[in-house]
Amino acid sequence: MDFTHCEAHWSYTDFHDFRCRLAACIGMNLDNMQGFGGDIPFEDYSDDIIPLLEQPDSDSYLMPEVCQTVAVRLRQLIRNWPDDDMDK
Repeated sequence: MDFTHCEAHWSYTDFHDFRCRLAACIGMNLDNMQGFGGDIPFEDYSDDIIPLLEQPDSDSYLMPEVCQTVAVRLRQLIRNWPDDDMDK
């Protein structure tokens, strides 16, 4: 998983784990969600990070305006992660 505007990159497994951590920050178990092996719809949650969480692991795209909203929420969620955390 690579991004066009930074040096971030993950394997598919690591990106899934990263999104699981983000989901846990909002009280969600990503593996229980539709599309990830579970049956809980994403519509049951309301959070600006949802567009990043519900995307498939490959061949997905977020519109720039959605990215702006997701980026703000992402910074809030990882703010208290350790500074040496590889996912931060």
